[in-house]
Amino acid sequence: MVNPLVRQAIAPLRSVYASSIAAPTAVEARASLGLSGMQGYYAVRTLALGAVPQLVVQSLFYGHSPAFYANAGTGVWDKITPEQVLQATHDGLDRSLGPVYEGLGDPARELTVMLRAAAERASTRPEGRGLFAANASLPWPEKGHHQLWHAHVLLREWRGDGHNGILVAEGIPAREALLLHAAWAGMPLFAITGSRQWTEVECAPAIATLQAKGWLTEGDTPTITDEGRRVRDAIEDATDDVDAFAYESFSEADLQHLGELAVIVGAEVGAKVVQPGTPPPR
Repeated sequence: MVNPLVRQAIAPLRSVYASSIAAPTAVEARASLGLSGMQGYYAVRTLALGAVPQLVVQSLFYGHSPAFYANAGTGVWDKITPEQVLQATHDGLDRSLGPVYEGLGDPARELTVMLRAAAERASTRPEGRGLFAANASLPWPEKGHHQLWHAHVLLREWRGDGHNGILVAEGIPAREALLLHAAWAGMPLFAITGSRQWTEVECAPAIATLQAKGWLTEGDTPTITDEGRRVRDAIEDATDDVDAFAYESFSEADLQHLGELAVIVGAEVGAKVVQPGTPPPR
């Protein structure tokens, strides 16, 4: 049975992940290693995998284009090591997330304990979740704000891997999944595909397929149909179901409290760490 509280366990914490990607201190820390732009994102997101073939990364990221991997992934691990990226990430977090974490006090510490418990439970069932499993193989850091970030990364990838498995089972490939998600979320149709470096020309066949399925309307500015929304709602509900194992030791009241703490911490981190106007990582 779908529990809507599962969806809210980490959703308000996008700013915690953004603090390691988009915060000025994160950008500076990666620049010290000679990484900029999407190369920096690629390095942080894949550091737990190490220097694996790009096809492996493509399978786990699911939605990025070949152009993205050519631009972001080529040569990263020839000039730096994953250990250097992790250290730089922690250094950036020390100067951004750390002070906010300490200022929040008990809510941040309590949230960290709860998220770590959920992440450790998830680690007992890594089957089929490659990006989660890679990150779960890293040792738990000692500092509280590093633990908050690491726990969030684990649960973020846990949910993402589960979601991708559902898309595979439903036969929905990358471009179709991204376009359907954008339409479902009320975004401009190319908002997500553009950020993954797919061109509108490359997306045209996927749009035609979604229209043929009756999930997008016809015309030059397609929107989601009632059937498309039903399908996408069912995918998100199924994601909640496979996500739920990590939180099964929590009562309904615990989950409610977890969501409330996530809202408090996420809002504070978003206001004080991530620059205004910076889009959160998806």
